[in-house]
This record gives sequence, structure tokens and C-alpha cells, in this order.
Amino acid sequence: MRGAGNGNSGSGVDFANMLKPAITKGTIKVIASTTWDEFYESFEKDRALMRRFYKISVDEPTPEVTKQILRGLADRFNDFHDVSITDEAIVTSVDLATRYITDRKNPDKSIDILDAACAKQRVLGNTDAVITKEMIMEQIERLAKVSLDNVVNDPSSKIKNLEINMKQYVHGQDNVIDEVLDHLYVSYAGMSSENRPMGSFLMLGKSGTGKTETAKQLAKNLDMPLIKYDMSEYGEKHTVSSLIGPPPGYVGFGEGSLGGGRLINDLSKNPHSILLFDEVEKAHPDIFNIFLQLLDEGRVTGSNGKEVNAKNCIIIMTSIWVHRIVKRT
Repeated sequence: MRGAGNGNSGSGVDFANMLKPAITKGTIKVIASTTWDEFYESFEKDRALMRRFYKISVDEPTPEVTKQILRGLADRFNDFHDVSITDEAIVTSVDLATRYITDRKNPDKSIDILDAACAKQRVLGNTDAVITKEMIMEQIERLAKVSLDNVVNDPSSKIKNLEINMKQYVHGQDNVIDEVLDHLYVSYAGMSSENRPMGSFLMLGKSGTGKTETAKQLAKNLDMPLIKYDMSEYGEKHTVSSLIGPPPGYVGFGEGSLGGGRLINDLSKNPHSILLFDEVEKAHPDIFNIFLQLLDEGRVTGSNGKEVNAKNCIIIMTSIWVHRIVKRT
């Protein structure tokens, strides 16, 4: 079946060629499903085959529709896993999966979250267990690699003590810490833009004043991985490709981690993290085209077409131009 519809497959008895006469005569009816990537790669190349099919785009349902789908599946999960699913658990599954799992689509990702929570209780032998909001959050923490404190909307002890903990290790920069945290509190309260990172900051000051240390302490106290990029390594024009991958036709395009680019791969593995771009003034100007997309839309597209989401990230850039902080959220 491999290579169906691909005229360059090298097979004289291609499956697509076998289907065409039967479809034309109407002796069989065919319903085919595929992804857009596979459609463009194989199916669309055979125009004679493609014109025999009516193309229907199956788009991702809205969160409200996804909740209705899960409510319809709830009885099957209850019977199979011997549990009882609350409506609060269904709503939490959809809301948190939509927010924190960005590399998959609904309803698949929301169903998997709910199914995983039910399966855990079944494996533990907890018959007649009630699937609650807290059980769903545990699965989100595991699958999305995000701290449970960041999932909970209510202020946790870490959020409450964040200011005190940071000022214990970063001395003489109380005003800077206050400004950074004020904007992060707005984000945690859900009042910031959903299509931009949780916070983006440009810290400007002399070397040794605590710019990088502020980022490290923020990552430590929020339980978020710190991904650091030394921008002095990206001073040449060709080094842009090491962040988002080499363009088509160049060595390494589409080849594993090299083809994806460091930034694309890091965000794929850690969609909830702190990105530190250190000494940003040393980077080549072309790098800033990537930053525009990252800061304004909360996403980055690699050269191979893979898109990663950064809306659950905190972005910090440092420079030694002047001794002050410019903020943006």
C-alpha cells in the first residue's frame, strides 16, 4: 500500500493505479483518511486519482464542542474502567489540554488525558473511584511537563513566596524583581494575552549586576526548566539555521535534531520553560526576525514547517547597553 498515489514510487502496480478503474466504474466506494502532510506528499501528486475523490477538511473542534464529545464518551469510560467521571474533570481535561498541550489536537489530546486518569485508578485497583479535577491536573503535569503549581489557578505557596525567595538570592535589584513579578502575576491570573508568552523581558545593565541570576532564580522558584542561549554563538548570518533548522536544499534539512533546529527542538521537549537569550546584542540581525514571531505570536516555525508554541514560556533577553529594564507582556 505504501506509495499509493505517488507516481514516482517506481512501482508499476501501484495501489492507486489499481483503484482508479474500479472507482471510475463505480464498482466500489472508497472513504480515505490522511493528514495534510501525507496528502501533499503523495496523494496530490496523482491528479488523476485526486479528482476522483471529494476532499473534506476535518478541522479541530472548539473547546466547547470537545467538552460535549467527552461527555458523550463518559459512560463508556465509566463502564470500561469502573470509575465515575465528574463533569468538572471533563471541563478541566479540555481546558488544560488546550492550554498546555500544544503539539496535538482536540479531541484526541483531551480524551487521552481523561483516559489516562481513569486507567491509573483502574491499575491501582480503585474500583468505583471518582475522577476529579485534581486527578486530571496530575496527568497534565506528567504529559505536558509542567509544574502542578503552574496548572493551579489559585495562588500556591511558591507563588506567594516567590518575591521573598528571589530577593534572598538577587541582591540590590528589588525594583527589577518587583516589575518582573508584577507582570507575571497578571499572566498567572489569566488576564494577559493568550497568544503571547507568559512574559517577555529585556534586561539591560552592566555585567555582573544580576541579569542572568534573576532568570536562574525565577526558573528555580517556578519549577520551570531554564534553557539558555549564548547569543555570541549566533553572530554570523548562517548561524540562524542552527536555531530553526537549515533551509531546503542545504545539508541537514529534515534530518533529526539537526534538521529541526535547536530552538524548535527545545520548545518541543519543554513547552513550559524559561528561554534565556544571553547577550542578545551580539547576535546577527537576522536572529531578530525569529524574535518578532516568538514575542508577538507566541510561536516559532522551523525551516521544515514544524510549528512550536511558546505561549507557556517566559522569555528573557539580556544586554549590556544601559542599566535599566524594558518590559513587555
